[in-house]
Amino acid sequence: MPVTTIPQPTATGHLLLDPGMDLTLRPMRYPAFFDRYRDAVKNTWTPEEVDLHSDLADLPKLSAAERHLVSRLVAFFATGDTIVSNNLVLNLYHHVNSPEGRLYLSRQLFEEANHIHFYLNLLDTYVPDEAERAEAFAAVENIPSIARKAEFCFKWIDSLFEMRELRTKEDRRAFLLNLICFAACIEGLFFYGAFAYVYFLRSRGLLNGLGRRELTLHNGRLIDGLHLHSCLIRCIKLLGQNGMRQCRYKRLAHWILKVRIILQAGDNREIT
Repeated sequence: MPVTTIPQPTATGHLLLDPGMDLTLRPMRYPAFFDRYRDAVKNTWTPEEVDLHSDLADLPKLSAAERHLVSRLVAFFATGDTIVSNNLVLNLYHHVNSPEGRLYLSRQLFEEANHIHFYLNLLDTYVPDEAERAEAFAAVENIPSIARKAEFCFKWIDSLFEMRELRTKEDRRAFLLNLICFAACIEGLFFYGAFAYVYFLRSRGLLNGLGRRELTLHNGRLIDGLHLHSCLIRCIKLLGQNGMRQCRYKRLAHWILKVRIILQAGDNREIT
């Protein structure tokens, strides 16, 4: 079967995934990405702003089941944002040929670094014992539900890792599926599913320090909601630019989500 080639650049410039590295912001081809970048900058915060020590008084108030829940959440958070960062650096930034798109990705990478720093502080505060902290950081290897999540992520990171250029529609299909995985499944289900437990505890006046990071808002938007929104914008742009059959990608997206929901159901059973 002959390889299907991609559309050629238009008179106004390269398409979003054309090989190369456009550097000029004017004329701006994708202002929606720049708007998301500006929204993200308004959410700037530092891990040192969050006082986690107030949570120490709450931890003894939790039941054994709730402490187990918190330990699983913290173990997942300890490595989840690092996985997202790896995909940003190894795959997305490399292939997005839009300076405003890369501007947003750079800001998201800063945000992921903030999250990683925050969870480091959280573990140091919640778990004073060094051996227990090491076990929490190794959860991606020794807790089955978290290991399955990581394997799911690594599968889609690896699907693009060897591609240095996206020359065909099949190449761009792989990029789009990676984007759907990290937008809908990881940002939209992995993290939001975990946040629901945090909100439950916070609604009872518990662990407000942990809840402070998850409720970082600007104009009612969660930071991770910005990441999800930006990913979905890129999906729409790619579908429009490449003449891809949306019904086909709808079926593929549903399959990815179905796998992810099965994994989340197993995670919920293990937590509870």
